[in-house]
Amino acid sequence: MAAHTEYHRLEQVGKKAVLEAGGPLQQLLSVVEGSMVQLNNGGYENIIIAINPNLAEDQRIIESIKKMTKEASTYLFHATKKHVFIRSVKILIPLTWNPKSDYLPVKTESYDKADVIVAEPYLKYGDDPYTLQYGGCGEKGIYIHFTPKFLMDDSLLNVYGSRGRVFVHEWSHLRWGVFDEYNSEKPFYVSSANQVEATRCSADITGIYVPKDCTDASCLSKTCKYDQSTGLYEEGCTFIPNKNQTTTASIMYMPALSEVVEFCDDRTHNPDAPNLHNRMCKAQSTWDVIKMSPDLKNPPLTGTNSPSEPVFSLLQTRDRVICLVLDVSRSMALSNRIGRVRQAAELFLLQIIEADSHVGIVTFNCSASIRSSLTRIDSDATRKHLVTLLPTTASGGTNICAGLRSGFEVNKVVYGNTYGTEIVLLTGGEDDVGISSCFTEVQNSGAIIHTIGLGPNADKGLEQLSTMTGGLQFAATDSLDSNGLIDAFTGISSGSGNVFEQSIQLESSGLRTTPSQCFGGRVTIDNTVGNDTFFVVTWEIIIPTIQVEDPIRKIYSNAHFTNDPTTNTARLQISGTAQGYKKEVPSSRKQKRFLRHKRLLDHRTLQETGPDISKNDGIYSKYFTAYSGNGRYNLKVRVQGKDKITKRGFRSQHHALYIPGYVENGEIQMNPTRPTVSDDDIQVNLGSFSRTASGGSFVVNSIQTGPLPDVLPPSDTTDLEANIAENNIALSWTAPGDNLDVGQAARYDIRISENRLQLKDHFDTATVINTSSLKPQPAGSSEKFSFTPDNLVLKNGTKIYFALRAFDTSNLPSGTSNTAMATLLIPPTPAPTITQDPAFSVTVVVLIVCATVIIVSLISSITICVVSGNKKKRKPETGF
Repeated sequence: MAAHTEYHRLEQVGKKAVLEAGGPLQQLLSVVEGSMVQLNNGGYENIIIAINPNLAEDQRIIESIKKMTKEASTYLFHATKKHVFIRSVKILIPLTWNPKSDYLPVKTESYDKADVIVAEPYLKYGDDPYTLQYGGCGEKGIYIHFTPKFLMDDSLLNVYGSRGRVFVHEWSHLRWGVFDEYNSEKPFYVSSANQVEATRCSADITGIYVPKDCTDASCLSKTCKYDQSTGLYEEGCTFIPNKNQTTTASIMYMPALSEVVEFCDDRTHNPDAPNLHNRMCKAQSTWDVIKMSPDLKNPPLTGTNSPSEPVFSLLQTRDRVICLVLDVSRSMALSNRIGRVRQAAELFLLQIIEADSHVGIVTFNCSASIRSSLTRIDSDATRKHLVTLLPTTASGGTNICAGLRSGFEVNKVVYGNTYGTEIVLLTGGEDDVGISSCFTEVQNSGAIIHTIGLGPNADKGLEQLSTMTGGLQFAATDSLDSNGLIDAFTGISSGSGNVFEQSIQLESSGLRTTPSQCFGGRVTIDNTVGNDTFFVVTWEIIIPTIQVEDPIRKIYSNAHFTNDPTTNTARLQISGTAQGYKKEVPSSRKQKRFLRHKRLLDHRTLQETGPDISKNDGIYSKYFTAYSGNGRYNLKVRVQGKDKITKRGFRSQHHALYIPGYVENGEIQMNPTRPTVSDDDIQVNLGSFSRTASGGSFVVNSIQTGPLPDVLPPSDTTDLEANIAENNIALSWTAPGDNLDVGQAARYDIRISENRLQLKDHFDTATVINTSSLKPQPAGSSEKFSFTPDNLVLKNGTKIYFALRAFDTSNLPSGTSNTAMATLLIPPTPAPTITQDPAFSVTVVVLIVCATVIIVSLISSITICVVSGNKKKRKPETGF
């Protein structure tokens, strides 16, 4: 599968855009909203916990949320040494549930902005809580996911621990950017004492090692065998913790243990364990990372042993109310902007806005005019009537606040206030009065404002309106072949969480053509979509000749399209379930005059080996570095899948620990076996598929004029691994670029040491490895390098550490990579009888690699969660 991004520059005035696709590709890629949480005097306020609208109504979910959060607040308070607790929580009730007198209306809260969502499992393999987490060490996550079963089935308490403690574990991922201290893919490692140990923190947590499928009392007298190919315990061996412990850490390992009430700190941290936290956070303890958060910058609270209980607000979503507030000032007369606005708004009204929504239209120049009060979308006739009310002319000055005030008046009609309503504000000019004059009204309105800046002179204050209300922000150029306006309106879908109500954009493209040239392509319609499919063709002067051919070679020509000469659009509706189509639009002789502005600034192919946490996890990412100056930039994403079995993104490292059982009073109490993930669960036979979406816009400032100096070094390597083959050491890693992950590095500096801290703190003093024969590959490639160490005798128990830095053509160095630990371990020879001899004998040389990672410094990182295809079976890893 390929994922591509396009960046478009507007010549006026970043933000990290995170894009996610639900499986199996049922929804448009959309910008993930930011959290509304605030910290006030140690108390977290406005935590949003949203219930998915597809869940059946069950009041037990609400009650469990309340109980869980109360417990979590107290546990969090003491775990952070009285620094923070939970003061207030907003529970979002879906529109599909029956209204109640204690349900208040939402304001700017929405499912898309939730810190915690309650929904069915992403994959049907169990009810593991998890946090969607893309960034590096110390970076906030996206949201926490709980299932209804986790909240209501008490039999899972033995499996995961109490719900409040699990909430704190997941909140630590979400808020402070720490990671799990267990690793289901690398459950064992070799300790500094050359003993095979369970991956955990702290190492003081005690328990027993139980062979595969052993579930009765006899397990106490059995021990796990060694895998002769790895030197570790055999596959299926399980660490069973003792129910009662003497250590108090760590919450990021196993908060289910009653004695565990702290995070690992300098006293209890286990830097050798091959877990994700050590890899991502350079083997710092979780508490060291957490206490660097701005949340803990103030002194701990005094005068109390327990915080006050959280206050809960129950907010219910309502039918969508949205008003189009459209600029008709003189700036909109340029480059036929008013005509293009009609084209894009028509598409929004006819195809995008959900049924039963209420829509109004306001236009403004130096004053505002209400062209349509709120109208309920209840038929195609209603949609078409609203299209006739779209503006056709433009003149006069620009008063954005006048348009917003009229939009607020329109939106009050249905519910008597503007809480939770939306405004789509489109403008192409600077405000004559001053957009900041209505900021207070905007903040007090409780409305969400989505902004679309058209052209290079759109008011620089637009983004502030979106930011303060939690709205989306888009930008479009005057280039006709960019489809920026249409993409923006298509991207303004409901934030209710109900993906089945949303339209899905499969393709959006434009082209500057010469006379008699055909503009064609193929549109893939997979088996997860296809109902109510439509094609829309827009043009500038003369309607082109149109042909659409379906898979059975039926031809749809101009006669099959419904033409609207006032908006220069042609629309084809496909009844029933559509399949793949190809489309050709021959160009008009007069078309090319209006396609004269270059708009494509950068085009990138995203990779699963990109700068997010893990490779081959269904998340595609890429840095954007091609800034040509200060201004607005917009983003467009294309995802294309080949005709094959597709796998959903499966992030095995980011779920709560499923505890297999406990040892208590000399007896093993096993939990039910964790449900497994079969290929049928994660594989979807979609055939070919495609998606296109706008990623919104972002603003870049503080770039100097003139030639830009090289200030971007290669990105940090986070996956350095090592292996020993006879007397050679083989290193492997993913190649960085010249500028972050763009291009290719000039050279590598690889160092070796017998002391981990030397590489971490004093890299330049470690022994240099001769890499004169190593030529860096293009970014994203797999690098491999083998060498024979000088003056180093490899013997049983030897530990060797490796790290590297990459340099670009300007000799700018990357940060130090993760540290890879190689241990030469000689496992014991298998005994001739069923009694296992724990003594060691020479049979196999193996290597266990541990790793730490430096924080990736983001310039503007684009992250996409997609369906990945044909993953190879994972081999045992040698790095962490």
